[in-house]
Amino acid sequence: MTPSKKHHYLPQFYLRGFTNPEGSFYIFDKKNEEIRASNPLNSFYVNNRNTSTVKDEKFVLLEDIYSQFDSITAPHLEKLRKTTPENLNMATEMFHRVRMFITQMYWRVPRSDEDFERLVDQLSFKQAGFDIKDADGRSVATEELQGQLKETDLFRKMYRIFLPLISYQEKYKTTDFENCRVYFRPNQFQLTGDNPLIIKEFKDFRSINEEIFFPLSSDKLYVHTKQPKPKNLPGEFLLTLDMMLIEQATRFVCCSDKAYLELLVNDLYSYSKRHNFENQMKNQLFSFFR
Repeated sequence: MTPSKKHHYLPQFYLRGFTNPEGSFYIFDKKNEEIRASNPLNSFYVNNRNTSTVKDEKFVLLEDIYSQFDSITAPHLEKLRKTTPENLNMATEMFHRVRMFITQMYWRVPRSDEDFERLVDQLSFKQAGFDIKDADGRSVATEELQGQLKETDLFRKMYRIFLPLISYQEKYKTTDFENCRVYFRPNQFQLTGDNPLIIKEFKDFRSINEEIFFPLSSDKLYVHTKQPKPKNLPGEFLLTLDMMLIEQATRFVCCSDKAYLELLVNDLYSYSKRHNFENQMKNQLFSFFR
């Protein structure tokens, strides 16, 4: 069986949480300024994005590893999606799976490519959390060897697996269950996009797990903040959140409801893009939690 060349940077199991009963959703393409019907299979992918070339031979090792991660994460996210406000129980394993998935998404999407390339060049093997040792356990990862390996396409792309793990090193990891909350959205029109993680400010690898908003599905939003958390989120906040997802998207966002997406795009985004409201909207979102 020939491996698919469609390498999804937003995995299909995640996208299925934003579909309508027919299994489809509506895509807004910022580049072409159009709204069209689509589905998880045919959206949020780049052909051969995770394919590596070594001596003219093609490898899909990174795509295979992502598939393994996705198969582990999918049941936990699906279980979370099926919960109601009355039976929500963010169990320890579910909490960690969701947190790791969010961290992976940050480094998996095309929006992170520039930061990714910069960090691969800057971080030593030790800083990235691994080493190369000989049979006696002595490190042989000289600067010269590190430089040579980083020039290898296959090895360089594997940093997309290494970087999310840095957030779980002792220096950065947190296990503060009390600071996370899943909010239920009454209208079930939550957007997601090709840059789905809203971060207050990126300071270090800990930032990916702190002061963030992340859409889990069309009716659920994951929030992590040390600030006081209200019982419910008002409509104004949710509208601003959706607009922020459109603003920070590289190109695509999706929604299960066409009329709502058209409202956002035609009445609000067309105005906001002329006035560069992205920073203002982000500040407004995080100032709600204080």
